[in-house]
Amino acid sequence: MVIVGDTLHNLIDGMAMGAAFLVNPQVGIVTALAVAAHEIPQEIGDFGLLLSKGMSKKKVAIVNILSALVSVAGALGVFVFW
Repeated sequence: MVIVGDTLHNLIDGMAMGAAFLVNPQVGIVTALAVAAHEIPQEIGDFGLLLSKGMSKKKVAIVNILSALVSVAGALGVFVFW
């Protein structure tokens, strides 16, 4: 559930960043910084939680990276479908 929820959250973050860049590049940069400011602590927490549930460090890192890359897909989706 943590991974699925985080992936959906990252998709929506990407969409928000993509929309913000469409409004204005400065707004996009500020939005990206705000997303990073709340994502970094969340990802650290997710990392610790998944480790405590028995996943290996390597697997947790891979899952978190793949989940984070979904934000790129969200941003690109906004650009493509706008």
